[in-house]
Amino acid sequence: MDHEGFRAGQVKSVIALLSRVAGVQSEHQRMVTLLGGLCHLLGAEVAGLLIDENFRAGALTPILPIAESGWTTDMRRAMCARELFEGPAWHQEPGVQELKRRALSARPGEVMTFRRHDLVADDVWARSAMARALEPLGLDHPLYSLWFIKPPAVVQALVLTRHRNAEPFDVDSRELLRLIHTEWAPRFRTALRPSTGPALSLTPREAATLAALLRGSSVKEIAGELELSVHTVNQYVKAVYRAYSVRSRAELLARYFAT
Repeated sequence: MDHEGFRAGQVKSVIALLSRVAGVQSEHQRMVTLLGGLCHLLGAEVAGLLIDENFRAGALTPILPIAESGWTTDMRRAMCARELFEGPAWHQEPGVQELKRRALSARPGEVMTFRRHDLVADDVWARSAMARALEPLGLDHPLYSLWFIKPPAVVQALVLTRHRNAEPFDVDSRELLRLIHTEWAPRFRTALRPSTGPALSLTPREAATLAALLRGSSVKEIAGELELSVHTVNQYVKAVYRAYSVRSRAELLARYFAT
């Protein structure tokens, strides 16, 4: 890692975090541990790690959240009610649209990290559906980091958000996230094996169900988050299993997080 420009205390905190992550056996739990550590290190309220297999201008396909930290059930329910965990909302978010323009020059393995106000003006952000949805949750000031698996279309994205009354992320926070993402992105084998088919074939609700299954939610919990009946969620679960040619959650997890 390139430590130049960071304070000694910051470097020690980063090394301690990466050492802690390296000691975790399960790949999914390593992701969760990393996100929790990033929230603590950078003063974020919530964080998420996702895969977007169609990161192109005009795309509205589902995204796949694969790990998260800080999100409560009530927060997820509020976001799901507005369909903001689904593909169209992500692709139409003004910061993401600007990222897509900048992604055209990306190289394989490159990491790009930006604060929201590096990308879009305050007035543009304030009018966006995402900003209005985050406001009642007390969240704002997104920080984005993209690792280009197959540029510009396939990316692994880290997104951190602070409390809306907090100061926006500073340059040091941005560069620390870039440093950590550069170091750890290639080690998450899930992101190195894009599904190249199943995830793109899912509907937005099926993709949301898949993400909930991967984080360990029960069918009843998923139904509560998505505000759907248990019967409907069971139909989505069956569709996910068919898409991935598995017959149980255990097989699904084994496919995604095999070590």
